[in-house]
Amino acid sequence: MCSGRSGAGEEAPTPAAQTLADRAVGRGGTEHRMSGIGDKAKDFLSSDKGEQASDSALDKAGDAADKATGGKHGDQIDKAEQTADTKLGS
Repeated sequence: MCSGRSGAGEEAPTPAAQTLADRAVGRGGTEHRMSGIGDKAKDFLSSDKGEQASDSALDKAGDAADKATGGKHGDQIDKAEQTADTKLGS
């Protein structure tokens, strides 16, 4: 039986048998596939296209929050949008 871990007398696990945690940290010979994703996301958000995408997403989220609260917290929602935009843009 393949338990997902290689030990004495056991065959090495196939990629399908590896646990998600094993794959995430690159154990079992699998390269860490998520390396650099944070840098790529930051680079994208710093681009003009990324800025437009984040602004659009924040606007939609703000509109949804405003609708859900019946417009009672518009000032706080706007402030949260501006704060998030500042954090994403840095």
